Amino acid sequence: MESAVKNARATLALRDKGLFLSQFLWQFTGGQVIVNRPVSLRQASVSTPEPDVMSKALKKANFSFVGSIIMYAHMQASGLVKDICAAVQRCVDAAQATGLFRWL
Repeated sequence: MESAVKNARATLALRDKGLFLSQFLWQFTGGQVIVNRPVSLRQASVSTPEPDVMSKALKKANFSFVGSIIMYAHMQASGLVKDICAAVQRCVDAAQATGLFRWL
């Protein structure tokens, strides 16, 4: 709970400097979605240099609970990073081609 309050205060401090949190986070990707294409799930990374730098900047801005792996998971969940495994993509493509899963 303390981290949530601390992070809310840090977010307001960013806003007072004229930055929205989303702008602050997107700067680490150059404003573009990062697409990683591991050949298999075993080759998928749990982190890259971007969340390492993001984590350090967030800590410097007084955020907490923002380690590199947590930030990479956040980047994936919020669409800043897309890890598209080639094997999974083939399954999605096949499902779309057959019309079995129209929502994909």
